[in-house]
Parts: sequence; structure tokens; C-alpha cells
Amino acid sequence: MKIIARQPYHDDKSSCYQSSFARLIPLKDIYAAIKNIFMKKKILLVSSCFICFSLFAQENTTTRFINTLEKARKASADKNWAESVTLWEAVIAANPVNGEYRAWLGDAAYSAAAYSKSIEAYKKQIELGYGRTDIAAYNIACCYALSGDKINAMSWLDRAFIKLGYSNFANAQRDTDLQSLHGDPAFEKLVMNTGSGKLNRIDGWRRDLEVMQWEIERKSVKHEQFDPKEIIKEIAQLREKISTLTDNEIILEIMRIMRKLNDGHSWAMPSFEHPDFKMTLPLLFYQFNEGLYIIAGDPKYKDLLGSQVLEYAGTPVDKFVAVFDPYIMRDNQNALLVKIPYILRTPEYVKTKKFISDASSVDLKIVDMKGNQKTVNVKADSTQPNIWNTLPNPASWVNLPQTLPGKIPLYLKDMGTAHWWELLADKKMVYCQLNKILNAPGQNFAQFVQRLFRFYDSTHAEKLVIDMRWNNGGNTMLVMPLIDSIIRRPDLNKRGNLYVIIGRRTYSAAQNTSTYLERFTNPIFVGEPTGSSPNFVGEEEPLILPYSKTIINVSDLYWQSSWPFDKRTWIAPLLYTPPRFEYFKSNRDPAMEAIMEHISAGKAF
Repeated sequence: MKIIARQPYHDDKSSCYQSSFARLIPLKDIYAAIKNIFMKKKILLVSSCFICFSLFAQENTTTRFINTLEKARKASADKNWAESVTLWEAVIAANPVNGEYRAWLGDAAYSAAAYSKSIEAYKKQIELGYGRTDIAAYNIACCYALSGDKINAMSWLDRAFIKLGYSNFANAQRDTDLQSLHGDPAFEKLVMNTGSGKLNRIDGWRRDLEVMQWEIERKSVKHEQFDPKEIIKEIAQLREKISTLTDNEIILEIMRIMRKLNDGHSWAMPSFEHPDFKMTLPLLFYQFNEGLYIIAGDPKYKDLLGSQVLEYAGTPVDKFVAVFDPYIMRDNQNALLVKIPYILRTPEYVKTKKFISDASSVDLKIVDMKGNQKTVNVKADSTQPNIWNTLPNPASWVNLPQTLPGKIPLYLKDMGTAHWWELLADKKMVYCQLNKILNAPGQNFAQFVQRLFRFYDSTHAEKLVIDMRWNNGGNTMLVMPLIDSIIRRPDLNKRGNLYVIIGRRTYSAAQNTSTYLERFTNPIFVGEPTGSSPNFVGEEEPLILPYSKTIINVSDLYWQSSWPFDKRTWIAPLLYTPPRFEYFKSNRDPAMEAIMEHISAGKAF
């Protein structure tokens, strides 16, 4: 096999003349032997000899390829770009079918200012469908711009944004590689650098709606889940009503239209700096089976902990389900259980729906822990506007379990840590809480899994509980070491030894993790149904609308983690244990109690 591109990297150790086979028998003697055997018509032996020689040659070729690949990776890591380009070209000459190597060559050539090579490498990467093809197209545009070819630069930039869904408009606006395109009206419009701040209110909002429609049209997937014509019609109707609506009413209308995309990752929300929506009640509400309760809050409201909320500004709290249902993105109805309590923290939403006239404070009609019914006034402030991923609550707050007698149960012990475990020695069980599918500081997810199962094996535990009831996502690409570690342990990977606790917050990457566990291992699910469906549309690259700074996200990735025909709205548990306040106020965990009872019953179904 002739591999010219590799020849500069064949040192003595990798040369074919240095193989153990060649050192024992000179090459010319091998040919002489083969010729002699052939002349004697010992064909079988000739075939064997050729096969043997071929195997040794292939072994040497493979070794040289791996050595070159390692050198190429190191050169890229060391930013030796010129050397890296040559090495990646050698790698591709040996293996032209792997898109990853094209991507590496594209990056190296780009950094070495070898733009024509970079362009061809990225084009091949896109053709092979490897990695982020939208970023590859964007990089091609940059290479053309740096080469002075504005026509091709705009063509590929348009392809990156429109066809492939590239979404980092802010990066495109400030990227010096695209400097030659600045001032071109087509470029400025494409990257949304249109000076929306100079527009009057009506034109500004209309510009936002134009961008919103464009984002939906270029990125949305799974169109059978919604009617695109209806979306366009709704946006057009909103454009005509701008002068009759307040800014906050327009924001809610945008939320309502985005909800019609009908997937849990397509959403809209006010700017994080919006002064009205930053004012929130310093309380945490939670929906139990028995009703809505206050479970944490600022210390000045400590006396309200454990109180059931009956009315919010004179309206029965259960009425707000219907009020805010049209605005809450979801994959299933569990989203309402999670998100309406958070919406009620922000009085401006309630004010915009005209249930209150003043969002600075709210009267709550409650029943406290002693059974006393009363109305209390809670003032809004801007100290904790977003506590969505602050578990169990902001550090300065106090929560109900902390005030109760007895030991805090495991599931509430450390909700804010990404992942941890504890041995229940008397149960021969390891309890592992996965609160995020993310790398933690000082320990990536794969390392955590490795340590977890090393510990599990060392303790001779017989059962494993994976608790993901608080886990609302992360990075699905990290999760396979967990699945693999379970599969490799037959004594663990069977019904009755592996339990997975799920719930309303088990969502996104945690949903994928649950689906993989269901598909490839043998768990018993406990708790509530998951917050998403086994197959779902989900990805987040938010876009800030230029005039109002309202944030929208149009999800553009279809996760088919289950079978293609799986239409379930969620993964349902075998042991259904919805959150009940009677358990919570007693520091009891119904999910773990159900697991222990199931083990005692000796049922493996």
C-alpha cells in the first residue's frame, strides 16, 4: 500500500524494516523463498506465506497510522499549526472516511491561515455529517471573508444561519474575521445588527416579532407537533395589536405563541434585567398532592413555613392552573406542577393577567402548621429573582425540613451537589443522587461514575438506588459510562437490585438518562412520572430579541432515545409515590419507603 503522505513520519521504530519479522529474515530472502516454493508448485504454502506477510504489513501500517494520529492530536493541542496541518493530511490520506479528522484539519488549517485547505476540510466535514455542521459552515464563511471572497463568505454565512441553524448572532456581530462584511446591509440583517435601539416602540416590537418568526421558521423541527401556518398567523395578529398592549402583555403574548411549538425546550421569558419581572416574593412554593405549600423563604417569613396557600390575592390558587396553562412550555403535564409555583413567585405575571393592580406585595390566605387560617401580606423584592436551579433554596433562606425535629432524609440532604452517594450498610445498598448530568468542579462525570462503582464493588453491596427526582438536565453526551458500568455488573443489572427514583423535574438530559436506563438496563422506577417524554425535541441556544431583550429559545434537535414508535408522554414508575405534604412535614421519603417495602416483599417484577 502506497501512503506517500505518511512517509515523513516513518521513524526507525515504525519503519517496516524494523518489524520483528523483517529483522529475522531479510526481505530479499523472503522473495527468493516464495519464488522457489512457487517453482516447486507448492501452492498452498505460497498462499500461507503471502497471507503471513500481508498480516505483518497490515500490522505495521496500522501502527504507523496510530502513531501519526497521536502526533497530529498532540500538534493540535500544542498549537503547532503548520506541523498539525501536515500531520492531519497524513491521517486523512490513510483514513479519508472519518469526518472527525476533517474537522481537525479544518481547525488546524484555519489557525495556520491556510484558508483554502481549511475550507475544503470543513466542506468535507459537512458532507460527512460530522459534529456541529453549522459551526463548520460558519468557519467556512470566516475563511472566505479572510481570503477576500465576500460573495462566498455571505453565501456560507447564510447557509450556516438559515439552513444549518447557527445561532450565535452576538459572536457574528463582533467577529473580526468577518470585518470585511461589516456595513453590507445583507450581512447586518443576517446577524441582526440592525440598530433596533433606534426604532420607536411599535417598530421595535415589530422587528422583534420578525426575528422571532425567522428563528421559528429556520430552526423548529417536528412540525407535526404544531401548525406553522397558525404560528405565522398568530405573530401577524400580534403585530397589529402592539399599540393596544402594554410591553408586559406583549411579552406574555410571545410566551403564549412560543408555547404553541408544543415542546418542552421552546420557550420565551422576559429579560433577566427586566425590572418588573425581577421583583419576586421571597418564598418557595411547592405543589404537593394536598395542595400548594410554602416550603422555604427569607428568614423574616419563617413563620409561614409549612403553610398551605388557599388564595393568592383573593383568587383560589388552583384557578391559576387554567390561567397560566397557555404560557407554559412542556413535554407533558408535569410541567404545570413545577412551573406554576415559580410563576406565582413573580406578581408581575399575575398583574399582567389583571388579577392584581399592584405587584409590590401580595395577600396570601393560608392555613399554618397549627391549623390556623389567616391572611398575610408578603412584599416582593429583587434579592432572589431566579431560583430555578438553586436547590434546595438560596443559602440565606430557611426551609421547613431544617426546622423540623429528626434527621433530614437523604433525598433532601444535599440537593445542590451535582452527584454524590452514601452507603446504607445495613441494607447492603448504595444510594446515589444525580442532581445534574454535568461535570463537577475537580471531578468530571466519568470520574464520578468510576469512583461510584469502585466503591460499590468494594462494599459488596447488592443494590443500587439512583435518585434523579431533582435532576432537570445537563449534557446527555456524558451519561454512557453510567449505563456501561451497570451493564457490566450482571448481579446488579436485574430487577429488584437496581432502583431509579424519578419525578416531575426529571427532564432533558435526565430524561435521556432515564430512557437509556430503561432501554439498556433492568431498573425498577419509583416516584412520579418523568417531566419529559422518552422521545422529545430538546436543545437550548437562546436568542435575545434585539429591541425588547426578551429571550426566546426554539429547540431544534429531536432526541430519539427510545424506540421510534414510542409515543409515551413520560416514563411511568412501577411504584407510584407522588409527593405528599404529610410525608414531607415528617421528614419521610415515600420513594425510599416504597423501595424498602418492595425489597421486603421479595418481588422482582
